[in-house]
Amino acid sequence: KCPFANQAIGDIPAISSVLEKQGIPTVLINLNDPKDRVIKFFAEKKPGTPLVFDSDTDTQLQWNILSVPTLFLIDASGKLHYNGPAEWRKLGAAVEKMLGIESRPIKLLPRGTGFG
Repeated sequence: KCPFANQAIGDIPAISSVLEKQGIPTVLINLNDPKDRVIKFFAEKKPGTPLVFDSDTDTQLQWNILSVPTLFLIDASGKLHYNGPAEWRKLGAAVEKMLGIESRPIKLLPRGTGFG
């Protein structure tokens, strides 16, 4: 049980919802774990996205996955736009770039206020 994967999996329903609204489907790929154990684990987590199994490590080898969780953002033509850790800001920036959405960072006024 990887704590990093567990944390990312907990975020997946919200992340998937945002991506789906942008027309980007999501899928979880389990690498080399017993299928019955994974099904039981995800029955409790309810990720809200399809789950597929890489029981023979073909996907892991083909995509050179060295650690989990690893995220991939692939467009409809098969072009890879993101390959990296489950860092949502980085994934969000890659989605914006892929979709041609101009990033609009929050601009705060230079002066704030204190208490009292």
